Amino acid sequence: MKKLHCLVGLFAATLVLASCGGKNEKKSYDEIGESGLTTRTENLAANIRTGAGNGVIIGQLYGTLQGVGWECDSARSDFFSICGEGPAATGYELRGIESGSKINSDSLSFDDIRADVLEMFWRGGLVTMTWSIPDKAKDPESLKKYTAAIAKYFDSLQNDYGIKAPVVLFPMPLDGKSWYASLPSEEYLNLFHQITTQLHDLDVTNVIFGYSTNGDLDRCPVDDIDVIELRDILANADSAQFEDRVLKTLPQVVSYAQEHMKAVGLTTGVEGCPSSEFFTQTMSAIVRNNRLAYVMFGRNYGDPKDGTFCVPYPGYGNEYISDFVMFHNEKSAIFIRHLNGLYLKKGEQNKK
Repeated sequence: MKKLHCLVGLFAATLVLASCGGKNEKKSYDEIGESGLTTRTENLAANIRTGAGNGVIIGQLYGTLQGVGWECDSARSDFFSICGEGPAATGYELRGIESGSKINSDSLSFDDIRADVLEMFWRGGLVTMTWSIPDKAKDPESLKKYTAAIAKYFDSLQNDYGIKAPVVLFPMPLDGKSWYASLPSEEYLNLFHQITTQLHDLDVTNVIFGYSTNGDLDRCPVDDIDVIELRDILANADSAQFEDRVLKTLPQVVSYAQEHMKAVGLTTGVEGCPSSEFFTQTMSAIVRNNRLAYVMFGRNYGDPKDGTFCVPYPGYGNEYISDFVMFHNEKSAIFIRHLNGLYLKKGEQNKK
């Protein structure tokens, strides 16, 4: 009887090894499309241009990972706390991972970011990432090493079935402060192209690329990207200053993106919320009057007294919270509950 048990055990072990190719590899249920990207990533590239719904996706940087007075609570977001619905998009910074750091330049754990990304993907939301590369990336060997590190991280953004979360990556975002902002256009474009090419050569299958700028369109690497983003988050500003900077620049970015058949997004906000009508007046008009793929607000974080928030939070002030709730009710504003089929092929989005 003991001998029979051993034979059965040996047979079972043989089946396990055969099904795994002799290795401890789990089967992946991710389909690869003709482009070499996962089909979900291909669908994202198509849908973000044409829209997965009749409106603009509304999100927030780190919106489900941190807020005013809290951090890393998977069941929480300041959006949900004030209007009962979560952000339909989140954004994260990758700087630090290329050097082996466990936390990014915003002091958040890459493990926590991974978990948050997978949760957002499971809900059907949009995930964006920026990579503000260190100046050592000017060296070709360093750039290869750094790019390999983020390629490994993108590969880790998968669930237990091997299905990877699609990401819009903005390498070298131009905020006017980074070292590469002073590079001549040709050098910037060459460095950008090296990053996208190396990630492709490293078989990164869940990333499409975007160009994030505070208004400079002369450096736009049109052939390498699917998305153009205007990024301008203001501190210590009022509504008039916001309008002078963002509203004057946005039409140019939208026109340029449409001319080159790219999706266009806006990452913006004013820390401290400039007025109790900012969302219902200024932001509602932006959402209604521009063909945007998404609007991403700047992050909420830290102590309430520091004013480091771009969206009202519980207890801030009823008139400000009401302003955001009315913006949430804007027909063109898509929060997570109404985002449908971002990763599905056209024609399949309403089949449930």
